[in-house]
Amino acid sequence: MERHSLQQVFNGLKTLNSSLGVESVYRAAVAAIGCIIDVDLVAISSICDDRHRFEFVSRDTSVPLTQREFKLQDSVIGQVVKYRRILPESMSSGHQAPIVDRLNYFEKYKSVLVVPLSQEDLPVDAVLIVAALNENQFARSCRGMIEMIAAQVAVKLDLARAHDQINEMTLKDSLTGIANRRAFDRALAAMSERALRRHSPYSLILCDIDYFKRINDTCGHPFGIRSSARLPPNLTGLSGPVIWLRGLVAKSLPFWLRVPTVREPLKSPSD
Repeated sequence: MERHSLQQVFNGLKTLNSSLGVESVYRAAVAAIGCIIDVDLVAISSICDDRHRFEFVSRDTSVPLTQREFKLQDSVIGQVVKYRRILPESMSSGHQAPIVDRLNYFEKYKSVLVVPLSQEDLPVDAVLIVAALNENQFARSCRGMIEMIAAQVAVKLDLARAHDQINEMTLKDSLTGIANRRAFDRALAAMSERALRRHSPYSLILCDIDYFKRINDTCGHPFGIRSSARLPPNLTGLSGPVIWLRGLVAKSLPFWLRVPTVREPLKSPSD
């Protein structure tokens, strides 16, 4: 591989290595591909049993794709998962199967590569789709570099999922699944900064549950915490549009943070 090509791959891998969460890996994958070649669309679709679901698409499409599921059978993506190899070999060969089952959206792209995302002998758990409107966009050397990027994307996605899971665990109560004090502090700080930027007030509403001690004394604290987590936010009579941001349970008391979307402060019915 010539020096220029090596530099392109190095730049792409460097971009990927700086990402942490899943969303940042998706965006870094697009940037990494862009270090190698100009393309019109990059997408990542996850595999689950006999179906696949689009998790990320780099641009708005005429047909909504994100979070839609499709069958693997009778599609190029299905063949890529089955044979663990990059397809199609050549767009000019007139491949029979569509890229996605029962979806002709990709027909307008003259150059398409579907690359399996897997580690060593592990099953393929996602595919990388790279598409360009121009013909013969992916030369052999370019395909090799994209495969190198795809191998790194597979590793980074696995690490990113673990990172996001750990991060979520630090922000949620393990018993109720409700945001904990750390999440509350972060949300409060974020909303304060938002209010300062927009020069608009916000309201923090603390809600107490009447006679909740009887539930704890009768059924125990674990049951009480689970019960409080299931109580829906039911504050009515507040003027002005509001946004539910986060639910927090601390010492069996639910806290809800509300942020107004207007410049006027919230008013209670008694005002």
